[in-house]
Amino acid sequence: MDSSPVSPTSVRWRSVALPAEHGGWSFILEPIVLGLLLSPSAAALALGVAALALFLLRQPLKIVTRDRRAGRVYARTRLALRFVLLDAGLVLVAALTVLGLLPDPAALIPLALALPLVALQIRYDVENQSRAAVAEMAGALVTGSLTATMVMMHGWSLLAALGIWAILALKAAAAVLYVRARLRLERKKPAATRQAVGFHGAATVLLALAAVARVVPVTAPLVLAILTARAAWGLSARRTAYPAKIVGMQEVGYGVLSIVLIALGYAAGF
Repeated sequence: MDSSPVSPTSVRWRSVALPAEHGGWSFILEPIVLGLLLSPSAAALALGVAALALFLLRQPLKIVTRDRRAGRVYARTRLALRFVLLDAGLVLVAALTVLGLLPDPAALIPLALALPLVALQIRYDVENQSRAAVAEMAGALVTGSLTATMVMMHGWSLLAALGIWAILALKAAAAVLYVRARLRLERKKPAATRQAVGFHGAATVLLALAAVARVVPVTAPLVLAILTARAAWGLSARRTAYPAKIVGMQEVGYGVLSIVLIALGYAAGF
């Protein structure tokens, strides 16, 4: 087994410790922030810490797995292993804290339902295909289970929790489709623009029906309507071309606006 003589200190720790998918930060932070806004508690905070630590664990774990499979140990491998142990330890401590503060085991139902999606994403991570459409979609859909679990810790019903998960899942899936199509357009490649805009529209209608049934607040379809307008313009020939970094920053802004509107809808009982 080969080993690099370079010391771990010569390796840029950010490239080892922090995920390369910058959009993933929004997908993990938005549901955590929303959950803490709607149902602040020590258990919810611990769950948020566990989820964030698990998110951070992915990058160093991928590096260790990839280098080990190649039969080599580099300086980055050793540094990555340290972060794996650190992040895994934080996940364990935070998870045990959640279990110790959990008011009702039934609150874990959303997380249990999300396990197949977590397993699917881990599989793609290990195979170094985290940017595949299936992997990105699985990651986008699973994070809403965090908010659903947090609100159930606060006494919400399973139906209400599934409603908020549906909002976040549809919003995240729409964002994945939009960003993938937008970046392909900016690279002068064929893009599924009609499918992306069509999904936004269908999600808006679905949430509008859910709002009529009082499963979600009326601000939920409003959020998707705003994102639909963004997609229709951003994927049109009239759009202004932007680099990937700017597109990502715009999505962060839309994410913040979405969380504020959703939180206000629930708080006002709309």
